[in-house]
Amino acid sequence: MNHIGNIIKKLRMDAGISRNVLSKDICSEKYLYLIERGDRSPSAEIIRLLSYRLGTDLFNYYEY
Repeated sequence: MNHIGNIIKKLRMDAGISRNVLSKDICSEKYLYLIERGDRSPSAEIIRLLSYRLGTDLFNYYEY
């Protein structure tokens, strides 16, 4: 099963957005990298902000 980081990375790459651009004013680029690798779990607030920037609701993909 895909973790949320895989989904974020796929959506980011499909949109042609760099990690730096996606993470700006949300979290550090390094933290986003760790989320995408599955080494960190993002908070609900970070998921909400990334959702807005990616133009999709990441909560639809998130496993609780």
